[in-house]
Amino acid sequence: MDFKKFAIASTLFAFLTTVAAQVYIPNGEVPITLQSVFVLLAGLVAGANAGITSQLIYLLLGVFTPVYAGETYGMDILADPSVGYLFGFPVAAFLAGFLGHKQNFWMILVAVILAQSSLYVSGVLVLMINSETTFANAFQTGFVNLAIIGYGKAVATGILYFGYLKIYKKA
Repeated sequence: MDFKKFAIASTLFAFLTTVAAQVYIPNGEVPITLQSVFVLLAGLVAGANAGITSQLIYLLLGVFTPVYAGETYGMDILADPSVGYLFGFPVAAFLAGFLGHKQNFWMILVAVILAQSSLYVSGVLVLMINSETTFANAFQTGFVNLAIIGYGKAVATGILYFGYLKIYKKA
């Protein structure tokens, strides 16, 4: 991908992640958002490098502007219990792009499931630290309560992406 396409894709997915953050359902310490859909799509559609770049742009925007769910921003976000999920966005985008580039249906599903899992790893660990709670409580709040919806969004994203490839890329 040339630099112009890379820059456009990175900026577009940073913007889409920002918009998706505004669509959220309050859920205690960890809101349910559409962000993970665009995090995964960033990697799948734009590739691993543009995907990770888009999410780093998104994180950087959040230092200066209210782009995160609940319109939070600035360095105060570091104390937020759900900030670990944000930290996981670049990793998840990279994994989705790196593993999902094969354009094989099953590999795409593996890619989105592993990428979604990486969000839970960083999310639960930081939730435990920032909430000063036990791992069991953080796991319940940050994984068990979210997993069905999160993995459902991930699988749906993978299926939609594969459909896109079949229609437009002739995979």
